[in-house]
Amino acid sequence: AIGKISPKQKELYKIVKNSQKQSKNLIFSGQKCSDSDKKAREIFKAANLEQYFIHSLGHGLGQDVHEFPRLASSSADELKAGMVVTCEPGIYLPGWGGIRIEDDLWVQANASLWLSQSPEELRVVGKKRQ
Repeated sequence: AIGKISPKQKELYKIVKNSQKQSKNLIFSGQKCSDSDKKAREIFKAANLEQYFIHSLGHGLGQDVHEFPRLASSSADELKAGMVVTCEPGIYLPGWGGIRIEDDLWVQANASLWLSQSPEELRVVGKKRQ
């Protein structure tokens, strides 16, 4: 975030970060791509924010930015060890703005490894130090 952040921004960041962490637990070889997306949607639904998650959870990375597989509720694809995928939940509130947290994961047999990892707490830039 830039400058002063509101309690609402902090709370929404925590919800989006939690949806990412919970979804990551379902990203491993043999798992359906739809399961992680559905988990993110469950988290947002519990916070009454599901209508503001307007895209899929993620996609594969390779030579192109957006590649197979797609981590979406409608996907019938299965994750395979060695794939690299994004995990990027986000919510977008009309007239307010949005929060999206994107990290990349390397799919393994029983888990996935972070290739990038966003901070637990919202970082603020442009704020005066005291």
